[in-house]
Amino acid sequence: HEFIRIHLSDPVALKEVVTLCQSLKEPLHLSCIDGLSGGYMKYGKPGVEHKRALAFCSAGFLLPEEKNVCYEHILSRLRVWYPQKESEQICQGVRQEYQKFCNPNDIVF
Repeated sequence: HEFIRIHLSDPVALKEVVTLCQSLKEPLHLSCIDGLSGGYMKYGKPGVEHKRALAFCSAGFLLPEEKNVCYEHILSRLRVWYPQKESEQICQGVRQEYQKFCNPNDIVF
C-alpha cells in the first residue's frame, strides 16, 4: 500500500515494483501484487479510487494470475468503499471473466 502512496503517479516505478513482485517466490509474489492493488483503493482520489485500481488490474504487464488477484482484491471489497448500487455499476463495467469477484453479499476484509 505504501509504495502506491509514494509513487501513485509514477508509471515507471510501478512497472519496476511489479517486476520486483514477479521475482519473489510464492506466496510472496501474488501477495505483493495484492498489496499494490489495495494501495490504489487506500490512497486513490476519494470517490473514484476504483478507476486507477482497475486500470492497474488491466495493465498489460500483469500476468493473468496477477490480474485475477488484483481484480479479486478490488471487486470483492467495493462495498467497503461504495454504496451497493455504485458497486454494482462498477462491477458491470469490468470484463465478464472478473465479475465473479463481484458479490455484494460477500464483503471481504
